[in-house]
Amino acid sequence: MTKRNSADEKAIKERDLDLKFQRRQEMADLRELLSTPAGRRFFWRYLTYTGVYQISFTGSSETFFREGRRDVGLKMLADITEADPDGFILLMQENRKGVENE
Repeated sequence: MTKRNSADEKAIKERDLDLKFQRRQEMADLRELLSTPAGRRFFWRYLTYTGVYQISFTGSSETFFREGRRDVGLKMLADITEADPDGFILLMQENRKGVENE
């Protein structure tokens, strides 16, 4: 692992550029996955599993576990909607029946 000097402005700018490039790549990857029915099914499966659309409170310590799992789903949901809002809408439309039954 390379050590970085936080006082080195050039190193800071390079790191910022690296992070921006990485984020653009992540968003492009998500758009690619959301462009396929298989990708949308995959995301729906995990959004459902993580309990994004459910209440986590149980009245016991299980709430903490559920909230941790839900937090992962909320991060995934935020990334999906940032990468491709239309892809997310399509994902929801394709799985509308599943949402109505929950």
